Amino acid sequence: MQCCTFEIGTHHFGLDVLHVQEVLRAQPITPVPLAAPTIAGLLNLRGQIITVLDLRTLFGLEGTTDYDAALNVIMPSAEGTVSLTADAIGDVLHVDEDELEPLPANTPPELRPLLAGVRVHEGTLYLVLDAQKALAHVLEAVTSA
Repeated sequence: MQCCTFEIGTHHFGLDVLHVQEVLRAQPITPVPLAAPTIAGLLNLRGQIITVLDLRTLFGLEGTTDYDAALNVIMPSAEGTVSLTADAIGDVLHVDEDELEPLPANTPPELRPLLAGVRVHEGTLYLVLDAQKALAHVLEAVTSA
């Protein structure tokens, strides 16, 4: 598979490009009053209203997201299109299934079910998201809040 790579803080992630519609530079985000903390707000993408999800908050990563500078990874799904915030976008990385390694023991428990595995490339450890499970988890977190 080909993975779109992105960074959130010091963490590097990969997501199968088949699940990425596009990547956008920072967009104006409209806050949603009383929304779950994982919802950064809404953005208007060519007339389509898209929920923006803050992965840093969802995954319990340190720091705060600067929405004025955050990039948006647009991900379509059967439940609707969502945007995942990222601090930086990397290269497209080729990952064969047999190159995925098991998760390290220090992987946070809340991330474990969302990951397909890890891939080390040029000294960087990439956490490869399982797009289906990650999106299901995000939607569950949003609806239960």
